[in-house]
Amino acid sequence: MIKNIRDYDGEFEADAYINLFEKEIEIHFESEEDIAYAELCVAHFNTLSEEQITQICEAAIRYCNEFLEEIDEEPQIFATPRDVLKEITPRGMQITQPADRSVPIIDLELDCSWEEEHGMQWVIRGDKVLYVGAYEGVDPEGDCGAGEDWNYIV
Repeated sequence: MIKNIRDYDGEFEADAYINLFEKEIEIHFESEEDIAYAELCVAHFNTLSEEQITQICEAAIRYCNEFLEEIDEEPQIFATPRDVLKEITPRGMQITQPADRSVPIIDLELDCSWEEEHGMQWVIRGDKVLYVGAYEGVDPEGDCGAGEDWNYIV
């Protein structure tokens, strides 16, 4: 699953195929000991339920249209929630070093067509989608801005 592992003076990068986007992305982690956990995180992301994917896509649409309204542009209409994925490109996945490595934490950085400067961030911890919004470097082990208007998960 993870391949082409590269060591840059103790910072590691690798490539992994992401089913949702049908492409390989870069995975970033801090040590060789993180490889097994990184595999767990990628596998977990690749097996998200349809309900979780819909939740993410609906949040991305809310983010998109609120941003467009703020810059006085017309909101986008998507035939299905998944159609928003055509406007999103993953940049990379950050693998953290949580105390409990049995719970996968996905911290995904993405580009999106409507907000080219800040892009987008998704955070999923275990089976909970915790954050979808502008890339703000939200701590994937923290509260992820739960309930804040800049977090488009409802």
